[in-house]
Amino acid sequence: MPSFGYTGLGTKWLVTINDLLSQDALTEIAKNIKLRISNFHNNYSRFIDNNFTGTLNTKKVITEFDQEFLDLIIHSQKLKHISNGYFDISLGSKLENIGYDKKLKQKVTSKTRSSETLFQPATKNQCNISQEIIDQSFLYINTDKIIISKDVQIDFGGIGKGWLVDKLCNYFRSLGLNKFSINAGGDIYSTMGRFYLEHPALNNQMIGYIDIQNQAIGCSSANRRKFNEDQHHLINPNSGKSPNNYLAVFTQAESTTQADVGSTILFVCPPTSLDIIAKQIKVEYLLILPDFTFIRSEGYVGKLFT
Repeated sequence: MPSFGYTGLGTKWLVTINDLLSQDALTEIAKNIKLRISNFHNNYSRFIDNNFTGTLNTKKVITEFDQEFLDLIIHSQKLKHISNGYFDISLGSKLENIGYDKKLKQKVTSKTRSSETLFQPATKNQCNISQEIIDQSFLYINTDKIIISKDVQIDFGGIGKGWLVDKLCNYFRSLGLNKFSINAGGDIYSTMGRFYLEHPALNNQMIGYIDIQNQAIGCSSANRRKFNEDQHHLINPNSGKSPNNYLAVFTQAESTTQADVGSTILFVCPPTSLDIIAKQIKVEYLLILPDFTFIRSEGYVGKLFT
């Protein structure tokens, strides 16, 4: 059972492949995984000044960017629309203000963009961008230019890991692999496996488990990135504050992007919107309340220890 460990996007990655492969094939796959994680970080991290995200955040306009950057923004803006604004990548400035800035990130040693084999500029032709994704944060989105408001900084922290896990899954499937798992710090896709749910208050302890097959799971909690008693990295875009309705949110979905995004949205949205939004983004959920009682959707298959 070959496993590969990586560090990227602010977390530890563990990739396991159970398909029978030669050592040369495994070595090549391991190299490509590392390259793809590194390229994604170097292109889209908020903590690098001269990449696509950093350029847009600094200059408020960008005219040279790759297709994936455009895809990330369009998909994120669609999620903002269907979640009634509770998913919002334009909160980078608020995250900076509460202390989630470059000082918390390790020094980046490589700032090169994607290699030619992976880098594809956005297609420079007219495309139909739905007007629903243009708002006060993104003033213009198209294949030739993206413009944001002067007080906006974008951050892909609520979608990036899940998005990249799904891209790696597509890469594996293109190689004919069908027995694997990818764990990006709790945002996980697995063709088959049991995964344990981390206790939101006690380090290195588990509160339950979930068995999944060709599905993804995600988790959001406030305990890892807390800046004072009231603020953490999960912000309600409408109030501008960090909610504390839950200790942790666990999600289950068909894709890791859905599970990752879902855990963020459900953590910050009001309890009255849970079921509506969960159905819109197609996720099942388990919510751990401050008194350690819980709320779960009907389709969530995880189990809590008794």
